[in-house]
Amino acid sequence: YFDALAKSAGPTIRSLSDRLSEVVNVKDYGATGDGVTDDTSAINAAIAALTNKSTLFFPAGKYLHTGLSAISSLSDILIRGEAAELYLTVNANNTWVFNNSSSRITVEGIWFNGVGTSRANGIHLRIYSDFTVVRNCRFERCSDWAIQVDNAGGSPILGFECHDNLFKDTLGDGVHVMNVDGFKIE
Repeated sequence: YFDALAKSAGPTIRSLSDRLSEVVNVKDYGATGDGVTDDTSAINAAIAALTNKSTLFFPAGKYLHTGLSAISSLSDILIRGEAAELYLTVNANNTWVFNNSSSRITVEGIWFNGVGTSRANGIHLRIYSDFTVVRNCRFERCSDWAIQVDNAGGSPILGFECHDNLFKDTLGDGVHVMNVDGFKIE
């Protein structure tokens, strides 16, 4: 038995820098999360640093922003927060877009909050990407839909899951789904 284990392929040993390069921490790009500073540019710089199979990490804090760069041409992306609030300071349309050139994006543990007090087409997440999962998030004060999943007349989006999220004070639908082939909302 032990000889078989010794001869089998063991775990691949990677350096700490290789493992850390897979995690893009927004604070490493200048985001403060202090609830006072506009962190838009810093977060967008972190988004630009993403590669396939990487994680965009938001440590605890309140990150003020006016809209975030789209996620494009990437796959297997995890966007994760740890007691992190992304606070939209304007009634912007399509606050964060996941383009159809991307796939397998997971968003978890983030509080999406905003200033929505009147209906103004402000969508927190606009999803065109295939196989997207949004879980354990909170969406508040959106000036329209919290999440819109719709390829606007193009080919259907393949697979969408939304579970264990909280929607509060959105001025449109919590989740608006159209033209999706296979979705699950719990």
